[in-house]
Amino acid sequence: MKAKGLAVLLLLLASIGMASAIGVKQGVNKWKQEKCYVNCTGNGTGNGTMERAMVRTMEKTNASANFTEKRLEITEKIRNETRKEVREKNTNATVMAKVMAKEKMREKMKKMRETRIRVEKRLKMIAMEKNFLSAKEKYLRLKQECMRLKMEGKLDLKHEKMFCLAAGDLVVKWFDRIEALILNSNLNESVKDELIAKLEQEKIAFEERLKAVNSTETPEQFRQVVKEIREEWANARKTVSEVVIEVAITKLDRTISTAEKLETKLSTIANNTLLQDYSAKVQEARNYLEEAKNELNSGNVVGAKEMIRNAIKSLKEAFRDAKLIVREVNMKGMEIRKFAKQGILNVEGSGSFKFEGSGSVVVVAKNATISYSGELVNSTFTSVNGVLTGSGRATIRGENVTVSVKGEWVRMFIRGEGTAILNGTGVYWNGTMRNSLNGSVELTVR
Repeated sequence: MKAKGLAVLLLLLASIGMASAIGVKQGVNKWKQEKCYVNCTGNGTGNGTMERAMVRTMEKTNASANFTEKRLEITEKIRNETRKEVREKNTNATVMAKVMAKEKMREKMKKMRETRIRVEKRLKMIAMEKNFLSAKEKYLRLKQECMRLKMEGKLDLKHEKMFCLAAGDLVVKWFDRIEALILNSNLNESVKDELIAKLEQEKIAFEERLKAVNSTETPEQFRQVVKEIREEWANARKTVSEVVIEVAITKLDRTISTAEKLETKLSTIANNTLLQDYSAKVQEARNYLEEAKNELNSGNVVGAKEMIRNAIKSLKEAFRDAKLIVREVNMKGMEIRKFAKQGILNVEGSGSFKFEGSGSVVVVAKNATISYSGELVNSTFTSVNGVLTGSGRATIRGENVTVSVKGEWVRMFIRGEGTAILNGTGVYWNGTMRNSLNGSVELTVR
């Protein structure tokens, strides 16, 4: 009994001791928290050292965070601007490359078409010439055959018809040959159409007469048809002669105009008796040409031919004088340029570009404003009060040409003589050597 009471008493004391220890520990922890609070806030008996340290730490942390955030913001802004600039440059470069590629392809296709047309015309000319020679050979063969039969007294109506049809076929091939020569010439299209219409009219009339040969049954009928064919052939020859003279007059007119331009250039390097003789001969050729036109209009084909021969003779003498003038200048050590050759200048870039002089100017641009004076050959730009705007292609030419272009991604091709003023950025060249453009430059094109 006593032992049991002692055990209970010991258990009670252990419980009391454990509770006391737990209470003491909790009190110590509470005291530490209160002391830390007092030191941090500065209230109580603490001196605020920990408070200031923590404030400084927080300020540094906030400043570092603000600086990092600002740096990231600036970096992102620079990165976005750089990306935008790169995209714009790539887009502009791609657009310019596409424009240049399309232009080169367009020029290449144009050259291919021109080459194909020339080849087709040449092949057509060869075929017509071959047909003409074949018809001529057949005509000569039948002519000899008929002459032989006539000498032997065996010539009949059948062979006479064959010979007449062969002669008529040769005339028809001759018409085709003349038409091909006109089509392949450098005459104006309206002049070509007018001349070919005359030839076609005579050709149709002659073919109608020729068809009547096969319907003849007696020698008398055949001779009557042959008489009508000869009359029609005489009219056709006159018409063809007039057409040939008109072609000759047109070509001669262009040659005389070239000689008159050459006279102006020769006057810049020489002023002597030879130049006066040259001018007189050119004027004489011009007078002969006008007389040839008058003779042709009055129906005097023979007189027109004579005047044309005189004009050609005067031109030959004039060009002989021009050669002597150039030879004398070269002997004196003066350097002159070839008169027939014109200068070439290519420009690509953005800014303002201007050309003044004579010749032709081709402009291709994506966004530009073009003011000009001269002949506007063709244009795909928008025209407002004589000013071209927008994107497209234009060709301007003449003796006194002024072309001013202002815009972006401009390409100019100049062939002629004059002065070019370039202001902007890009490249320019007149041969294989390319020059950078960054500012203003004035060039002489010749």
